[in-house]
Amino acid sequence: MGITTNGTDALFAQTYNFNGGWDLDAQAPWFDFFYNTSSFMPTFTMFGGMSDGGYYAGSNVGYPLVLSNTLNMNVSAGYQRSQFGQLSETFSANFAMNSGRAFDLFNDQFNLSVSAALNVVEGLDPIQRVTTSWQDTLRLPLDTPNVIKLRFTGAWSDAQDPKFGFVLGGLQGPFRIRGFDRGIQAGKLAAVAGIAYNHHIARIEKGVSLWPVFLDDLNGSLFVDAGVAGDELGLEGVLLSYGAELGLSFNLNYFGGPTLRVGVAHGLGQAMPTLYVALGQAILASW
Repeated sequence: MGITTNGTDALFAQTYNFNGGWDLDAQAPWFDFFYNTSSFMPTFTMFGGMSDGGYYAGSNVGYPLVLSNTLNMNVSAGYQRSQFGQLSETFSANFAMNSGRAFDLFNDQFNLSVSAALNVVEGLDPIQRVTTSWQDTLRLPLDTPNVIKLRFTGAWSDAQDPKFGFVLGGLQGPFRIRGFDRGIQAGKLAAVAGIAYNHHIARIEKGVSLWPVFLDDLNGSLFVDAGVAGDELGLEGVLLSYGAELGLSFNLNYFGGPTLRVGVAHGLGQAMPTLYVALGQAILASW
């Protein structure tokens, strides 16, 4: 049980979020917090949390290289320290770019990121990781929002143990392959790609009494996921899945909110398809 609070200033230059409470099973307090400010350069973020199992804390600084209506580029660096049985420290650097162009009803949003990290875990050899991700979101020139999404993530590490490299499968994250359990493959190298067709079904926009809780949009998606991980990458090890999702998005406290996702996915070679319910990002881009 616990409480949550969040806020921002009028210009959204500073934001914060805090959650805290009492863990009835562990009979111990817990909390996590997040704070970000872009009111000066470089931008600054700090975060942290504590539970019965341990703690984590970290910070990031960022600086914009390009800021315009159609192109943004920024670099950032961060540090995180945690202890959940073992002391772990992560040093990271990131480059991110997003661009957009539009004509009439057509819209194209492209995002690219390149990140490098050094992870030092007590009692283990340091692990280096480099990850590159891109996503292209194309809004088709139709009256009803229809979107095609393309994504790719490629990653390298020098981890000797596959579980400390990159883990494929599951419903969330850049290495998701829906229809396969998380951990179906792992290794020092990984490549994951996906394509999805998203269709706007209904605009609900209904609230609950006077509470700041609103049902927003209902969207549908057809998707194909593929990926492979290991010490070496080859076509013979590629995992492939396909499926469909319904997504119901919420607006909480007037600042947006999660999307309830209900879907079915079938991984090729699996005996049965996977039915799932998850909270995650919207399956249809906003405009």
